[in-house]
Amino acid sequence: MMRRTFVKGRLQLLKDGSSDLSRREFVPIHVDGQVTSGECKHCSAVISAKKGHVTSGLRNHLIRCKARAATVEALNQMNATLMTPDGVSHLWKWDPEVARKALVRMVVLHELPLSIVEYEGFRKFVFSLNPNFHMISRRTLKNDIIKAFDEHKKDLKELLGASKSRISLTMDMWTSNQTIGYMVITAHFINDCWKLEKRIIKFNALETPHT
Repeated sequence: MMRRTFVKGRLQLLKDGSSDLSRREFVPIHVDGQVTSGECKHCSAVISAKKGHVTSGLRNHLIRCKARAATVEALNQMNATLMTPDGVSHLWKWDPEVARKALVRMVVLHELPLSIVEYEGFRKFVFSLNPNFHMISRRTLKNDIIKAFDEHKKDLKELLGASKSRISLTMDMWTSNQTIGYMVITAHFINDCWKLEKRIIKFNALETPHT
């Protein structure tokens, strides 16, 4: 099994670009503002990253790195049987797209800065959970958030358009602790199961005072 993992890992290295390779597998070491070498995240070996020899040096090390091979093997076997709250077991497998969407939801839900994906501590924490997760940049995170917003907006339009209930709109205005004025418009309606639901359809910042 280790031999098979070694071969699969080697084929993947041939597909990866040098920038993705160094960013995902090595911690850059700077000298006088220049990257001179990289520390392997798997075995802590320091590999020279001099100009002209970056790609070959890093790839050759990863092909030989036994610690990385063990990590890849563990990820390939990362299947587990989980128990749901109602006692039903199901097969779980890690999905990078699901993890990426969860990252977007976390940032939006807790109003975290986009730069969190660049925090060294956060990157190390995520790496400790799953070394194979490719951390995205703040620009990619921004694009993912906008994409998620557009998708939710489309779903909301379809939901309200298919509603058989009358829709009531309410508006609320307030001032935050930072003296920023806000206005929110909420749609209230009855779903097909006769349960009251509400959705925010507009949220804007306003000039203060707004009273």
